[in-house]
Amino acid sequence: MKVGIDIGGTKIELAAFDAGFNRVGTWRKPTPRSSYGDLAKTVCELVKRVHKVAGPPESIGVGVPGLIREGRVLAASNLPGLSGKNLRRDLSDAVGQNIVLTNDANAFVRSEAFDGSGSGYSAVCGLIVGTGYSGAFSFSGNVNRGWQGAAGEFGHTPISAVVAKAHNLPLRQCGCGLAGCIERYVSGPGLEWICRHLNAPFSTALEFAEGLHRHEVLAGCVLNVYLDCLASSIASLILTNDPDVFVLGGGVSNISALYEKLPGAIESQLFGTVTAPPIKMARHGDSSGVRGAALVGIQGQHGPVNA
Repeated sequence: MKVGIDIGGTKIELAAFDAGFNRVGTWRKPTPRSSYGDLAKTVCELVKRVHKVAGPPESIGVGVPGLIREGRVLAASNLPGLSGKNLRRDLSDAVGQNIVLTNDANAFVRSEAFDGSGSGYSAVCGLIVGTGYSGAFSFSGNVNRGWQGAAGEFGHTPISAVVAKAHNLPLRQCGCGLAGCIERYVSGPGLEWICRHLNAPFSTALEFAEGLHRHEVLAGCVLNVYLDCLASSIASLILTNDPDVFVLGGGVSNISALYEKLPGAIESQLFGTVTAPPIKMARHGDSSGVRGAALVGIQGQHGPVNA
């Protein structure tokens, strides 16, 4: 039995896979955000459920947002209680078994490049647009997080000055300590902030999506601002890395209008003959991260993993 665990800002998900990588069970619990000890306890409880079903797993991989080095979470803006913690050691102690720790976007792109929407492409950029905004690049099946684990943390690059000026958007303070991070505009909470900024009557991203479905005028206004923000970030990724395909995951990626309108919004921020590559929804949905974590756990049995 191989186990993958995805620690997100909203939920912790565990999935168990058999030797053929077929899913045999999934368990989820809300993420304890106020107590690091409760978070580790929750992970331990989920692993115990697997023990009851199939005995001790052969491998455990865990995906978590933030900068990770040698098992320690150096910074996690959306789960600040993890920052500075040796999560790999503490979780290994809690479950009584060695675990392999990786960045959640790293896990996500591994899954989608392996047998998801990025399968068959050489250069895949996976974007998680949910509680936060981050990603990772897979080149010929190899994921590169950079020498200090910062590759893919483009949620903490600044919003385009052109876009901010065009829509009169203030520079918002980010949990990472910087101001104007694009994550604060394109994540799920960022989308909800844009709704409030435009006085649109949508409290959640789901209500906004429903407004789009009803063709409400204010929903269209919100979408235009949101598209410009997200498109500016993706355009910069094209000009710096030029991947073959973008695969979107996270809650916001379920808004179908993105796949129709994003290419044009991106190309309006490119130049010359540069175009947008295909933009696809993750084949494995919101469980892609947990699948990728399991893949990292398997790989970690045979050598070091670039987290």
